Amino acid sequence: PLVVVNAGNDYPRQFERVENIYHASHDQWRAEYGLGAWAAGRYGPRVAVLTSSYDGGYDTPYTFQLGAESAHGRVRQFLLPHGDEVAGLSAQLDAIRGWQADVVYAALSGSVAEHFTQAWSRKVGATPLLVGRHFMTAERLRQHATLLHGACFASCWSADDDAVENQDFVRDYHARFGREPDNFAALGFETALFLHQPDLSTARFSGLGQEVVMDSSTFSLRRTGRIMQIDSRRSDKLRQAGLLESSVPPLSTLDSAPRSGLLEPYLCA
Repeated sequence: PLVVVNAGNDYPRQFERVENIYHASHDQWRAEYGLGAWAAGRYGPRVAVLTSSYDGGYDTPYTFQLGAESAHGRVRQFLLPHGDEVAGLSAQLDAIRGWQADVVYAALSGSVAEHFTQAWSRKVGATPLLVGRHFMTAERLRQHATLLHGACFASCWSADDDAVENQDFVRDYHARFGREPDNFAALGFETALFLHQPDLSTARFSGLGQEVVMDSSTFSLRRTGRIMQIDSRRSDKLRQAGLLESSVPPLSTLDSAPRSGLLEPYLCA
């Protein structure tokens, strides 16, 4: 067997879904689909997706869009200019405000996410905000709790999950390495548990606070995603605001390319 370990930002393509190839990931594409459906149902149909050429090359912004559309959301994409993302932030935030979005999903990372955080409250502010899983580390999200108060993101694992097994892992990891574990550390731990299962194709085991199951349709590990919320009143801890539906219909559009209008040609090289 071959076990492919990654964050799960891309949906397993049809040619990857073959016997004896398993995807041990956090299936972030699945969590973002659930977040999109939740957001359109909770906040309203006008859903703005703001991303860059780099971040838009992953499946997660598109699976978020598909999830929102499954709940009758109308998605409009706002793409930052490649190579000049920071300078393009102001104009795109103005455009989002002019469109009167019901909710904004920012699929950004790195320095662009940092600049977005500073500009958000000045430009759009009161509109509900969702961010991608790799927007910032949990530590940085807590540090920016005042600016990002109320913002939510989808996660299949969090150090702030209060489950006993999870907190034991967080404590032991910190004692050994002197820092808080991130989602990749958690994924490594659960992958080791997966490899100890007698039959990988039907694996079902207790992970870090929840059951982990091998999904026979995608040959990937499936968990129940969480909606995590940033709360400035509890800047030491991210709050769990709800659970996401883990059942996702076959995403046949993701077996073809290009996947969405967000995909830049240079990413296909």
